Amino acid sequence: MTSIARAALLALGCVGSVVEPAFAVTLNLAHTPETIYVYPTAFGAVDPIAMVDCFEGLVAMDASGDAIPGQASSWTISSDGLTYTFALREGIAWSNGDPVVAADFLAAFQWLLNPANAFEFAYLQFPIKNAAAIAAGSLSMDELGVKPLDNQTLEISLEHPAPYFLQTLTHSTAYPIPSALQAERGRSGLSPEDLVCNGPYVITGRNGDLTTAVKSERYYDRASLAADDVNYYAVEDVPAALERFKAGEIDMFYDLPASANAWIESNAIEQSNVVPFLGLAYLAFNLDKPPFDQASLRRALSMAIDRSAIDPQGVRSDRTAAYGLVPEGTANYDGIAQYRPEWADWPYEQRLAEAATTLADLGYTPENPLVLEIRYSSNSSDLHQQVARQVASMWSEIGVQTELFSATSKDHLTALNAGDFDIGRLTWILDLSDPANILELMGSSSEFNVGHYNVLEIDEQLAEANAQLDLAARAKTLAEVERRVMEDDAVIPLSWIVVRNLIAADLSGIEDNAKNTHPTRWVSKR
Repeated sequence: MTSIARAALLALGCVGSVVEPAFAVTLNLAHTPETIYVYPTAFGAVDPIAMVDCFEGLVAMDASGDAIPGQASSWTISSDGLTYTFALREGIAWSNGDPVVAADFLAAFQWLLNPANAFEFAYLQFPIKNAAAIAAGSLSMDELGVKPLDNQTLEISLEHPAPYFLQTLTHSTAYPIPSALQAERGRSGLSPEDLVCNGPYVITGRNGDLTTAVKSERYYDRASLAADDVNYYAVEDVPAALERFKAGEIDMFYDLPASANAWIESNAIEQSNVVPFLGLAYLAFNLDKPPFDQASLRRALSMAIDRSAIDPQGVRSDRTAAYGLVPEGTANYDGIAQYRPEWADWPYEQRLAEAATTLADLGYTPENPLVLEIRYSSNSSDLHQQVARQVASMWSEIGVQTELFSATSKDHLTALNAGDFDIGRLTWILDLSDPANILELMGSSSEFNVGHYNVLEIDEQLAEANAQLDLAARAKTLAEVERRVMEDDAVIPLSWIVVRNLIAADLSGIEDNAKNTHPTRWVSKR
């Protein structure tokens, strides 16, 4: 306020009622580009956080990635775990003014499961009654277990109890679509050009690598939003964007590639944040093929791998070493310590000696060495080859002769599924933050169980866990599954998938979470 204006207001006797305008808070977020699918439309190179900010499902995510009330203010779950009844908030609306109603969620699920659309991630909602059969074309859509009871109430019936279902509803496959706009304009009304939002921020423009958004006027929790507007940059030129971060023009840079590591260590190590993601790199044994059907041999090979020396992403973090299957921070695993065998804390030399003794007891000597092959998929960065070579070098310390074989991802998986391998390198990224999403890989009926691990008790415990409604009891059951699989050394965990973010010192409200999703709703900037 100028001194002249202030003097005029004093003369009028009204300066005491004047509120100085607050400065608008703008967040600048960067992400390497990827196509974001918020069905029924692909949004091109858009920061995925822009979609999280724009859309909200019945259930939302808090800063740590846990499920909290979203467009639904509350819900009830029937005693058998099969029926969820959601009460929508009063007065919620799309950014075009249309009310958000229960039919918007029904319309979205109907589009998602329409077999003509063949949407890639539709299977995430298969816990819904008849969803899988409808997506396969064997049942009609009117059999879907999603029913608006009125505009403000939605009932969802499940095929079977699914204690993780609320986590499923945080996924983009559970976002609503504006059914009134769809009815008026058809699919064209759902295009990026006509985008309407029901979340805390409304996307206002997309120009090249920049997507812009402003605080929604209609969001039910608008008063708590710290950022007034957001710029989302889909970054092609990583070095240039890093310099912009250094200059303060970017506040947070998500999921940096390994090529940025050297720059970060020289320029922004204090702003670097390395956190486990929902993923695991591991080695699978062909358990149908001797000698890999011997647990003692598998354990010897696992013991001889120094996980601390394996750093495929070049982040130099002790959080990458993996000895179990369930990543740190996975939802619905509260109170369960990460699996770690006793020998993991032995000196590495002791582990090598124990492994060499085991192989000798099995008849593998310098004159009769164990010879095996590691198969891995080739990629442009050669990281898979780097890890395979490191493992081969470690195994040579106990007299194992290792041959390496690379193939395209398609050919690699074809060979593993056909049983044409000794040991295969694999990576699993959890589609859903729940321990069963990775532990079920070890079930005898899993199509991803390439090693053919087949233990009746494991199948029974997985089935038991899926029927347990008490999440604490279920977590203990699943922990027993993980313990048994690892004590059998059915696979060799190598490294947790991690992500590296750059976070400016003046940001707050960002919590480590295994999804690496940080909705702008929770972020503040000083």
